[in-house]
Amino acid sequence: MSHRNARLTVFGRRLLVERVCSGRPVAHVAAEMGISRATAHKWTRRWRTEGEAGLHDRSSRPHTTPHRTASAVEDRVCDLRQSRKLGPARIGPILGLPASTVHRILVRHGLNRLAWLDRPTGEPIRRYERARPGELVHVDIKKLGNIPDGGGWRTVGRTTGDRNRQATTTERKSCSPVIGYSYIHSAVDDHSRLAYSEVLPDERQHTAIAFWQRANAFFSDHGISVERVLTDNGSCYKSKLFTQSLAAAGIIHKKIRPYRPQTNGKVERFNRTLLDEWAYLRPYTSNHERTAALSDFLHTYNHHRCHTALDGHPPISRVNNTAGQYTRAYPQVVGPGRGRGERLSCGRGSLLPPPQQYDHHHQAARHDQHGQPRGDVLPVLLRQGVHRVEGVHDVSSSRAVGGCSLCPRLPPGGAANQAAVDWVDVPDGWLLRGTPAEAVAEVAERYARTGVPVEWYRKEAPRSRVRVPAFRIARTQVAVGQWVPFARATGRPPPGAPADHPVTGVTWEAATAYCRRLGARSGTPGRIRLPTEDEWERAARGDDDREFPRGDTYRTGLANLVDLGLGTTAPVGSFPGGASPYGVLDLAGNADEARCARRHGAYERDLTAIGVGLRLAADADTP
Repeated sequence: MSHRNARLTVFGRRLLVERVCSGRPVAHVAAEMGISRATAHKWTRRWRTEGEAGLHDRSSRPHTTPHRTASAVEDRVCDLRQSRKLGPARIGPILGLPASTVHRILVRHGLNRLAWLDRPTGEPIRRYERARPGELVHVDIKKLGNIPDGGGWRTVGRTTGDRNRQATTTERKSCSPVIGYSYIHSAVDDHSRLAYSEVLPDERQHTAIAFWQRANAFFSDHGISVERVLTDNGSCYKSKLFTQSLAAAGIIHKKIRPYRPQTNGKVERFNRTLLDEWAYLRPYTSNHERTAALSDFLHTYNHHRCHTALDGHPPISRVNNTAGQYTRAYPQVVGPGRGRGERLSCGRGSLLPPPQQYDHHHQAARHDQHGQPRGDVLPVLLRQGVHRVEGVHDVSSSRAVGGCSLCPRLPPGGAANQAAVDWVDVPDGWLLRGTPAEAVAEVAERYARTGVPVEWYRKEAPRSRVRVPAFRIARTQVAVGQWVPFARATGRPPPGAPADHPVTGVTWEAATAYCRRLGARSGTPGRIRLPTEDEWERAARGDDDREFPRGDTYRTGLANLVDLGLGTTAPVGSFPGGASPYGVLDLAGNADEARCARRHGAYERDLTAIGVGLRLAADADTP
């Protein structure tokens, strides 16, 4: 098992295997990495026999535990918990056990929380989750009282509230005004928890059918094909017309067992979230005001709000990870003064707060004059030398998010056509690089809330004017599908991400070897390389010294950064709206990129290149 002083992590073991498989002597690699030859042989042998799984730590749990509580006693503990709903402090004295031992037994059997038990039977609640989006969608209706114009009695008091009710409606029942109810129709995808809701005037069958047609269009817009719909036994859902409308679209209609709402629990729990975080969140002065706030809540819920059942990710992060087969990782941040390709690891959200915390005007100015989602300025400035704030890696995503169509942009001929490169020609020109010395204090104060040390800004000073000769740079990062043939041909471990996503976990040696091999296969040996630091910045900044590839104003939705809330990488070229002046894509967000020449000296190749990807470059006369 790994310990705090261990020489090798999983990434270090992968690096060890790559070096050994490239033909270098095991003894040299072991000495280079500060480990024994036996350890190097052990990890190489495990990788050859078990593959990627062999690089992970094995369990150190003993085969037997002689002092474990007898199974008969554990059964008695579980029986008291299920039949009498007793806690550890009550069960312990009955059986002569410490409360801590009882608690461990309950945890082992999944009975430590009463909320996990079915109240009538005491049995653990059976939880289920479909394997892919659209396989099952839960639909339900929540009845909610209308709010009189001017506010109800809970907001403005009894006297004013009654007066508002009288003025809002002319309908009477027993001489009292009747303002009626609204009906919240909701649909929740079982796998991703992606939700769609509308406030409608009734719950009749025609209203329910029309709602479902709009909900189905919503899911289709997100690339989800609905296969089954689960509802309760309400009159609108029991109607033949509702079932027939689903069948006409090729959707199977399922109804839960009567008096068993737990079966439709995902949408029932969503109804409670609706009440807590929208309907009862604040005092509303009219029914119209409350209805207007629903769209903002749904956007936050689907795109930004962390979901405990999704490991803290928003529902949108699961829309295209259909089988859940890809692992998730925490965000990686590249700070100023750390060469591109060097990564500063941080926990999820530990460097940047949620987007709405950047500016107290965020809620009032969520969209700009063009209707695009706005974002507050994040530390991804080029001019100040703060290189890039990256998204998270190693998960799939190919959906429409933030107004951008996320679609793979591989070279012509598909991923297998490894030699094809979509080049962008960048003309000869000047680059303003770094931060003026007199502006360091102002820049550091402006971004003090990000936690970036002031020393990193100082390292970018002084500003210099650099002449960059004309060159060519790839429009997109190297994708996994392009990398896999190279990895197989050279005996390197293939990445596990989808073919149209950027490759990550590439060492500097592997990146340069890929360039050499690609140059030889394309008939231009020695001409294809990694871009220099200055070339990369010029491709991103253009001739107008802009702070972001798209301009001087940051907007959410133009790059796969942490504020977008995907929690995943996206296919290469997914954000055409964030292209640089020359049309280069993904220069901000998605994946880090290695360079062949770094402003602040050579890379520490055995450490900083772990986990990064690459983009190709070449001289201007390269065909």
